[in-house]
Amino acid sequence: EKDAEKKRDLADDWLIENFDRAKIPRAAIVSSIQKIKSDPKFQQNNLQQLIDESGYSQKQFISLFKEYVGIAPKYFQRIIRFSEILAKIHADEKLSWTEISYDCGFYDQAHFIKEFQHFCGVNPKTHLENPLIDERVNFFPVD
Repeated sequence: EKDAEKKRDLADDWLIENFDRAKIPRAAIVSSIQKIKSDPKFQQNNLQQLIDESGYSQKQFISLFKEYVGIAPKYFQRIIRFSEILAKIHADEKLSWTEISYDCGFYDQAHFIKEFQHFCGVNPKTHLENPLIDERVNFFPVD
């Protein structure tokens, strides 16, 4: 039991010593993530608003966002929007591509299809017709 306590104490000491307080997500970044996730129509102009609200320069904001999330805020927004598209597609039998594209913030169907193909590898119609649909849902391109 004493050995276990010693090991735990050593581990605690090591964690405390090596804990990097600079890696704690900043409130502005956490808030931005929540705002992007809450609105699939989140657009580029809203992103600028988040940057302005954060108090950081655009370069600092993007750098911090990448540090904490691993990707740029715009790409994060695109992923969130794509997941919303998939949710809508799988929730509704009677689809209106125009409605879905508008609901998710696209200005035209061509842009919607291009974005869908980027993340899914196929166009929306092919995606729905594919019997392996569940295996393709998690496809993300490797650039």
